[in-house]
Amino acid sequence: MQQLERESAVEWDKDAQMRHAAICIWPSLSDGRADETLRVSERLHLLGYNGCIGSLSADSILQGWRKAGWIVVSPNQSEMRLTKQGTEQLTHWQEQDRLWRSGESRLARQPDAGQVTTNLSEAYQKTGNSTANRNEVQMKNGKDPVSLIHSLLDDLSKLPHRDSNKVDALQKRAKLVITKLFDSSSPYLKDLDSVHFYPAVYWESMGEEPYEQSWATGKAQFTNLCNTMLEDLELSGPAASLQTVNTISTKVFVVHGHDNEMKEAVARTLEHFGLEPIILHEQPDGGRTIIEKFVSYSDVGFAVILLSPDDMGYPKTAGPKSARPRARQNVVLELGFFLGKLGRERVLALHKNIPNFEMPSDYAGVLYKKFDDSGSWRLELARELKALKYEIQASDLL
Repeated sequence: MQQLERESAVEWDKDAQMRHAAICIWPSLSDGRADETLRVSERLHLLGYNGCIGSLSADSILQGWRKAGWIVVSPNQSEMRLTKQGTEQLTHWQEQDRLWRSGESRLARQPDAGQVTTNLSEAYQKTGNSTANRNEVQMKNGKDPVSLIHSLLDDLSKLPHRDSNKVDALQKRAKLVITKLFDSSSPYLKDLDSVHFYPAVYWESMGEEPYEQSWATGKAQFTNLCNTMLEDLELSGPAASLQTVNTISTKVFVVHGHDNEMKEAVARTLEHFGLEPIILHEQPDGGRTIIEKFVSYSDVGFAVILLSPDDMGYPKTAGPKSARPRARQNVVLELGFFLGKLGRERVLALHKNIPNFEMPSDYAGVLYKKFDDSGSWRLELARELKALKYEIQASDLL
């Protein structure tokens, strides 16, 4: 009997962890949006899911979600998105939490996933849509961006204690304001998704203290987010528009191997574009280790990774006869670093156009371009930078 209870407790613990991880991660995958599997795994690690001290590993959680049919993974395993079943499950869990916080869950049967979806849809029509329309009208009438942020803080100060419907309306309005003032890819949207006014996990005997702590923490996080956006607007100056106040860093990190000609050609091209190439060995050490120096100078807007055939490698089972030219391992490591830090749309990998060159594996979706003698790679680099709103003129390519 005791063994059965222990097994049930372990299984409940796994389910609770899967549920908690989903509630923290899945909102960013709503509306059919996909995210990089590597990035989701990193976020799970930050939440503490590392396989230590009783926690599930990030891989275990991803496998569990997939086995349950809640997520689908792209054929190259690089991206994932929620299925319809996963969306309904998330809605069901969120409604369970709302009912618990309101005390209704102790009195009434939990509705099924389909019913919850209907109820939430109706609630959104009554609260979220009207709020969104009101704020769109305010923006079209030219309301000052700073005033919009202050109005969010004012709404927060008037927020009824632990009123989940008002919290939902506030978060929907904040999402609209952020999208209009910055853009739909603004990191402030992810910051908003991480603001929680209620505990992510609950149990019958947990008491009121966790609810009060979460409520206070959520209000503090929301306030900090608004203050950060106000400072962003202030630093952007009076010329900041409603469309975007984000500035683009002119620094571009150049990751290279032993091919100095390749490195110099890319660095001079970036300078010709009016950008600042960051080449690590050209920067002062300042008494730091190599990895500390690398991280310190990695605050850039774009990264160019140069894959030159500096090493030879082969599978242990195949033998030296199968050796192929490949980039140095530190270059591959830094490629992965910038994919995680900047996102793949801000990373361009240039590789030497030689036969049988071994491209890094498990980086499907990365933009690989040939570093050719004709110099057409310069046009490819300019095209990618222009897509990210860098001001590159046709004359810069001459």
